[in-house]
Amino acid sequence: MSSSPTVHPPGSLSNYAFSLDASLSSVVPEEEEASIFLNPGEDIQAFSREELEENYLDLKDEIWRLRRKLGLDSASGAKWSGGGYVSSRGLQKDQRVAVFVDVQNMYYSARQAIGRNLSYGMLLRACVGTRELVRAMAYLIHREGKDQSSFLKMLHHTGFEARLRAKIERADGRSKAEWEVGMAMDMIKMAGKVDTIVVASGNGVFVDAARLIKSNGTKFECCTFRRSVSKELLQVADAYHFLNQEHLRQ
Repeated sequence: MSSSPTVHPPGSLSNYAFSLDASLSSVVPEEEEASIFLNPGEDIQAFSREELEENYLDLKDEIWRLRRKLGLDSASGAKWSGGGYVSSRGLQKDQRVAVFVDVQNMYYSARQAIGRNLSYGMLLRACVGTRELVRAMAYLIHREGKDQSSFLKMLHHTGFEARLRAKIERADGRSKAEWEVGMAMDMIKMAGKVDTIVVASGNGVFVDAARLIKSNGTKFECCTFRRSVSKELLQVADAYHFLNQEHLRQ
C-alpha cells in the first residue's frame, strides 16, 4: 500500500483515467503509472454531489502521492531546499493509521455543534492526513423501520467497513444501543498492527482504552468537535483533530 491515505473502494474510480507525463516515468514505478482514469466524455451531471466530492478528493490524494514520489512537498509542490519544507504532517507520512468512528456520537455532535450532517470523506481525511490508512471502521446502530442502505453504501464508497448492531432489549422492557465496548476491543486488537489509532468520538469512555493502547507503544488520537469532546480524552490523546464547517455535508 502506498503512503497516501487514499482509499479506493471497488468501483469508486471506474470512470476515471489518469496518465502520467513521460517525464515522470523514470521516477514513478511502472506499476503505479496509471491509478486514476479520466474520461473526457464523462457526463458530470450523472454524478451525485457526494460522488463528485469523493472523486475530487481522490484526485487530490493522487497529486499528493506523485509529489512525494518526486521528492516535493505534498501540499505545495515546493522543491526541497535543504532547510526543509515539511508540512504539519510531513514527518508522519510513513505512519500507518487505523480509524474508528462512533457514528451515533458523531451524528449528534455535528447536529449540536453546527446543525448539519458530517461528510464522512472529509472526516476520514481529517483523521488520516497524508499518512497511510490501513483500516477505517464505522460503528452504527440499526434503526428499526428506517432504511439505512443508502447510508451504508455511502460509507462503503468512502472506504469504511461498517459494523451494524441492533438494540439490546432489557428484561424491564427498555432497550439499549451502544458500541463503546466493541469499539474499544477492536482498537486494542488493532493497536499492535499500526502506528496510530484514531477514534472519531468525543466520548470519555475511551480514556482507559487509550491508556492501554499507548502503554503498548501505539499513538492514540481523537477527532471530534471542540465543544463535544471530553476533557479527559483530550488529556490522554497524543494529538487531536477538531472538526468544523469544512467537514460537513454541503
